Amino acid sequence: MASVIESNLTIDGNLTCQGDLIINGRVHGDVIAQNLTVSELGSLQGNIHAGKVESNGTIAGTITAKEVALGGTSSTHATIKAEKSDIQDGALINGDLKIGPAFKSEVPLQAPVRSK
Repeated sequence: MASVIESNLTIDGNLTCQGDLIINGRVHGDVIAQNLTVSELGSLQGNIHAGKVESNGTIAGTITAKEVALGGTSSTHATIKAEKSDIQDGALINGDLKIGPAFKSEVPLQAPVRSK
């Protein structure tokens, strides 16, 4: 089951999710997740470390992931480092795009567990 940040919610702070995270609202902070989805209404301003990032919304920061998929309504202002990418027509990217197996070592296999 995915954790969801609904459209009526704004979070100022860093998030760590051991599973899937869906952002329909706004996040201002760094995100670590296994799989991250930013919906068309969602926005994230911060750095991302994830196994997979899918976006149809707005992202600003740095994305480090095994796989990145940017939909046609996405607006991404970021440095993207990933093994694989899927970028649809209409996607806006402003930043650096670094795709390939050379970035495999930079991608976390899973979200790290933080001690309390």
